[in-house]
Order: sequence, then structure tokens, then C-alpha cells
Amino acid sequence: MTIYKCRNCGNEKKQYLPPKICDCCNSQDFYIDLSSHNKLVNEYKTAFEQADFLKRQYQTYTKYSLTIALLIFLTTMTIIIYLQKRQNNQLKSLINNIPSPKPIPSLNNIPSPKPIPSLNNQNQIVGKVNLHGSKTLLSLRKEARITTNNILTKLTDGTELKILAKIEGEMYQVAGQKRNDWYQVEVESKQGYIAGYYIDLILKSLKY
Repeated sequence: MTIYKCRNCGNEKKQYLPPKICDCCNSQDFYIDLSSHNKLVNEYKTAFEQADFLKRQYQTYTKYSLTIALLIFLTTMTIIIYLQKRQNNQLKSLINNIPSPKPIPSLNNIPSPKPIPSLNNQNQIVGKVNLHGSKTLLSLRKEARITTNNILTKLTDGTELKILAKIEGEMYQVAGQKRNDWYQVEVESKQGYIAGYYIDLILKSLKY
């Protein structure tokens, strides 16, 4: 682009081709103002240099930004893989440390009841519930083992029972002792089993 100057009024026009007529005085006599033209060229040159500098700065920034983003991505993936491996190792360790289930004793191994011998025709051995100070009711069970689904009824302290037999049943722990003595009893027209720890045997005379 060139600066054209009117010789008559001094009006300037910036354009590529020489102007045909002046907008101020309608003169057609123009000349090129070299000083203004060189100044304009320097301004364009400075603008192009600044644009080139900004372009190179942008390319450098883009290059380093992509590099940093790639490094962050790789670092994040490495941390995630490490944490997953660590979690898998912990799960394997927990699974390996789970103890094997203990087999439930078969009811077929419980010996047959041993009948309690009668003393004579005038005496009978009966049982009485002894809770040993506990406020919890005693369970009369269907089988000689402690489970939640074999309870027939609940008995209070001092309840009298008819002793049918003494057997060896499932092992239980009470008062710091491990025992397996159970009594087969009859109470309230129901037959079941009670742990021997909670039974006191009493000799009761029969009256005719």
C-alpha cells in the first residue's frame, strides 16, 4: 500500500493504485510522499515481525503443552495400574487367609441314650432346672446340640423335669468348662434335650 498526497491541498490517501481525484479539492495532481510511505512500511514490517514472534511463541507453547499433557497422562495411568495391582494382591492375600470351614458333626455319631437305672420301686430320679443366677430362660431342644432352629420351649428356673436318659451330645462351653453331657427329659408333655450343666438331679420318693 502506498501513500499518495494531493499537491493542491495536501490531502493523503493510502491505496495501492494512484487516486483519480482528491476528495477535498477535486484536484487530480498527486505525488508519492516517501517519508510517510517509509513510515507506513516500517509499521507494517513491525506488525509482521510481531505476528511472526507470536506465531513462534504459540508453536513452542503448543509443543510443550502436548508434552506436559502426555507426561501427566502416562503418570496417571502408571499410578492407576500400580493401585490396581496392589488391590488385587490384597484381595488374594485376604482370600488365602480365609480359614477352611469346620465340618459340622454328624448327628449319626451321637451315641444312643443310656437309660438311668432305677434305684428301687419307691424312689425316682427327677431333674430340676438350675439357671445358676442367669435371668435368661433355658431352652428345651429337639436335638442335643445348640442351634437356633431346634428350640421346643423355654423353661424357668426351678422347673421339674422327668429324666429319660443321659447322653453325650454336641460340645458346649459354660463357666469356663467344655462339656458334652446332655439329658433327655420330658416336661409339659414334651420330650427334648437340655445341657447337663443346667440340670440338678433330685431323688424323689414315690407315694402310693
